Amino acid sequence: MLDRANEFACFTPTLSLRAKLAARWGNFSLAWSIAVQDGLDFFGDDTGLIAFARKWGFVHVLGDPLCAPGSRERLLDHFLEKFPNAGFYQIGDEMAQLLQSRGFFVNDMGVDTRIDLQNYDFSGKQKEHFRY
Repeated sequence: MLDRANEFACFTPTLSLRAKLAARWGNFSLAWSIAVQDGLDFFGDDTGLIAFARKWGFVHVLGDPLCAPGSRERLLDHFLEKFPNAGFYQIGDEMAQLLQSRGFFVNDMGVDTRIDLQNYDFSGKQKEHFRY
């Protein structure tokens, strides 16, 4: 049983709050999509959230939570108490490990390539397709 003193819940965060959380904690490829995409449901509070969709009788979580790393496990546990059979898509290694430790099966289906944009050189014929 989880501590209910600071329980998270389903809620409707403003676009401003979602953008703020994405700017602060969104270091993954779906972060901005979570912040601006219509039709998503949200679980959490004004300090962090999990974005999800209800389709075909299932709950589908999109990306990692938008929250402080120290809050991720607690937020996930409250979410799983409410939605124990949710599926998780496009999550990072940390979330995969948290889910696996809770009995979920995890399958790696690809990678997100990270580029240090401040130091990456886009010049040259081979990188032309990146520029256009």
